[in-house]
Amino acid sequence: MIKKLIGGLCVSLAMIGTGCQRQAEIEVSLPDSFEGKQIELISFCDSVVLSGDTVRNGKVHFSISESDSVQYPLLAQLMVDGRARGFYVIEPGKASLDSTRRVYGTPLNDKMSELMARMDSADALGMTAYVNEAEKIYNENKDNVLASYFGIEWLKYADPVKVDSLLQSAPESLRKSRRAHYYINFAALRAATSPGKMYVDFAGEDAYGHPVRFSDYIHPGQYTLVDFMASWCPYCIKDFPVISDLYSQYKDKGLNVVSVAVRDKPEDTAVAVKHHGLVWDVVYNTQKVPYDIYGFSGIPHYMLIGPDGKIIMRGETLSTIVDKVVENTKD
Repeated sequence: MIKKLIGGLCVSLAMIGTGCQRQAEIEVSLPDSFEGKQIELISFCDSVVLSGDTVRNGKVHFSISESDSVQYPLLAQLMVDGRARGFYVIEPGKASLDSTRRVYGTPLNDKMSELMARMDSADALGMTAYVNEAEKIYNENKDNVLASYFGIEWLKYADPVKVDSLLQSAPESLRKSRRAHYYINFAALRAATSPGKMYVDFAGEDAYGHPVRFSDYIHPGQYTLVDFMASWCPYCIKDFPVISDLYSQYKDKGLNVVSVAVRDKPEDTAVAVKHHGLVWDVVYNTQKVPYDIYGFSGIPHYMLIGPDGKIIMRGETLSTIVDKVVENTKD
């Protein structure tokens, strides 16, 4: 009798589209440039690979059943070539990744997309506004899985002295995650290279592949604008004309500029330098070393170094840096 009841229950659930085992699905559409590439679905907090497939005809479809190792809701990343293509809350229902790299179609994914739009609006106002909005959204969502994303986003850029207080009240799943510990270490690196501290040197290459030091491009007595960038970063490319105008106007008034290519192949950096007409110094092939010294998480990342080698500001918008440069290099 019990077996019959269970069987009947399964049939009833199947009729409403869920079955006995809850199912999460996402349809991913990608540009032609991704054809044949591997895309992985990994857990956000601990980077465990949950599923993987090859892009065929511009699409990938993932279907994830709830199990002992996957408990809904679970925040995941869609990764292509080691870079996040989108963030997906694994929960019952069908979702899709759109051209803006946002996921829609289920309640938590719709909510996350709305909250990320709020973050975009704050980002346009500068780093302080972005960090404050991340903290606000995190506190609004402590009771759900979205806290992981916005808590980490806050942790990436937060004032290092505030990190401990955030973690004390954070959900255990976030507090003990591999990703949180990674950014806790980055906070310590930011503290060691905060405004008022001396810059830290590192190795790289010049355009011909010869070894150079970052310090080779920091000239005593001059202000140095440092642009951590990459050829694949659209936001970096968007700012090149602004940097070019600034350099042209102030290079004879005590301003030095150096771009530092991170996580970029030297040949790709060289193409970008030529294509976008960068006429200032460029340090090639530093890969992730600057991240691990200065504790930043995204690019472009700007830093202004004073004539004495001390960091004046970092992590601010380029417009804020420009205002500081203008202030300090007046005739």
